[in-house]
Amino acid sequence: LCWTLAASIATVALLVSHEDGASAPGATPARAAAPATATEPRLTARHLDIEPPAYTGLPARRENSLDAKLPAGSQLRWRLSFEPQPASVELAFHDGSRIPLVSTGGEWTAERSIERSTLYRVVVDGKAGTSATPLHRLDAIADLPPSIRVLAPGQAVTLVEAGQRHWQVEFEASDDHGLGPVRLELTLAQGGGENVTVTERMLALRGKGDARLQRYIQRLDLAQLGLAAGDDVIVRLVAYDNRHPAPNSARSASLILRWP
Repeated sequence: LCWTLAASIATVALLVSHEDGASAPGATPARAAAPATATEPRLTARHLDIEPPAYTGLPARRENSLDAKLPAGSQLRWRLSFEPQPASVELAFHDGSRIPLVSTGGEWTAERSIERSTLYRVVVDGKAGTSATPLHRLDAIADLPPSIRVLAPGQAVTLVEAGQRHWQVEFEASDDHGLGPVRLELTLAQGGGENVTVTERMLALRGKGDARLQRYIQRLDLAQLGLAAGDDVIVRLVAYDNRHPAPNSARSASLILRWP
């Protein structure tokens, strides 16, 4: 009975020793086979070069950020650096468009003009980078049309007085980036009822002031206009800015000189 019990204990001990020995060699290769985690590219430097449209007169500037406020139509140039170097970098815009960056001397660059506000992401090696803010915003500031203010006369309709030979009108015009051509629109309405004859003219005006704010004074000769009893002359100031390629424009309220 003792020999049988001893043999059983020895058999169990050998089986346990065999299982431990079999699992130990297998554990070491499994740990060795696990691949080492690769270091993801990290954004180490970012520059955004902004060149506003020439008509604005604003200087070019550089931002150390991927977010910016800029005049609509500005030309942008991204300059990004990563460590370690990625295989590819793209800018993914919210409208679905993408711009690939080109690596030159370890710096990734791309260019694009911005006409309207937009959101975008930096995509590194096919996925949004985690080393920078995931979503960036470019606020495009639209060019405003000129603003016009009537200075004189103080009322919309003026009646011709006895012996009056001239009529003086005054305006003030302003623009955020500078005024372009300014004209006075003249409309002469003669006759009445179904026999009204309308004649239109345009006068180029030169104002006084700086490029962004000017005052215009025009003294009209009633005889030269051909104004007679029963006629109306209607004037409006038309101002343009220097926006390229299509300028903005604005028209003032109508001023009427009436000869009863």
